[in-house]
Amino acid sequence: MGEAKRRAQHDPSYGKPKRGLVVSAPMEINGESVLIKSNNLDRQELRASLLYWDKLAWPTTTAIQLGGGGPDIDFLERAKILTRPKHALNGTGADILTRAQIQTLLDLDLKEPGAWSLSQGENSIFVNGGALTLGNGLALELYRAIPVPDKDVPLNEVLEFRRRRYDELQSLRLEIDKLVHEINASQDPKAELETCLLRIDEKCAAAVRVGSEWQFPVRLSNLKTSFDLKPFAAIRNGLVAFLGATPLGATSAVVAGLTAAAHAAASSVKISGDLGWQGLKARDNPYRYVSQFHKELF
Repeated sequence: MGEAKRRAQHDPSYGKPKRGLVVSAPMEINGESVLIKSNNLDRQELRASLLYWDKLAWPTTTAIQLGGGGPDIDFLERAKILTRPKHALNGTGADILTRAQIQTLLDLDLKEPGAWSLSQGENSIFVNGGALTLGNGLALELYRAIPVPDKDVPLNEVLEFRRRRYDELQSLRLEIDKLVHEINASQDPKAELETCLLRIDEKCAAAVRVGSEWQFPVRLSNLKTSFDLKPFAAIRNGLVAFLGATPLGATSAVVAGLTAAAHAAASSVKISGDLGWQGLKARDNPYRYVSQFHKELF
């Protein structure tokens, strides 16, 4: 058996494009004000990130150092899944922490264009203002549609599940990744959008089914993906005007069979205007992901 074939049998990601996520300990930055909620990565956010991304980067600085390691971080560093890019930066605490995230994404994007995105939100980093500007972006929001491991699931189990179900799990993210490109290349953007959303719905439903087969606890999450639309300004207004919140039929049906509370809040998708990223190299896949996690398990 050839080496490539042997590696492909043991590693379903072999030979396929790798995607990475720049992660952060939970913090809020508003102007010069910094609220650091934890010194380490959020356990729920970490497990969700590991399921859908191949590699993680958690920046640190010479001036402010968060995260002293711990079993989860040590395990991921040994496995070469997580790296700690270090930056020598000066300024206020807010400026240093914000620039560390931005510089990490810019550095990685320069080496691997379009392969890396930024994780933001209440369980990661939330920056109000700065490099993000209103009016230059588009957001795709999936509500109660993304299955993720519970915070107490061992990391090795998350990685083993990802290895066994790699194609099903990655196909959902890949479908989201190519949304804007597919619509921009179409002669009929409205019809293409409807087709893309049907495919995303099917991929979400498939991911939920796969998650329900797992022996460990799984919970549903919301996922907001942000696209910078400067290269595609002509289609932005049409997309935002076309769609508000729309039910995800296939996903809702699967979720309803798994969670008792599903009838009260069906899965849905929404497209809206969003923040754009100043200074990031032009790309048509999402530059950031924002997750929110629901309480109920299945």
